[in-house]
Amino acid sequence: MNMNLFTQIDDELGRNFKLFALKKHNKLHGAIKIELEAAMREHLEKERAESNDVEEIPSSPDLTNLFTNIK
Repeated sequence: MNMNLFTQIDDELGRNFKLFALKKHNKLHGAIKIELEAAMREHLEKERAESNDVEEIPSSPDLTNLFTNIK
């Protein structure tokens, strides 16, 4: 299952990330997704290693209950 994320980020950061993905994969189509997922996984793994506060999110098609409990 895939999740769509829509958010605004810093222009320079976005351009640099797109350039990074383009250089690494020699294409943009699909490359941004691959690199963004890798960056998110790496960040979460680092946070989990440093703290016990970041829990694994259950892989459930219905995340409504999860998001209603976030403060």
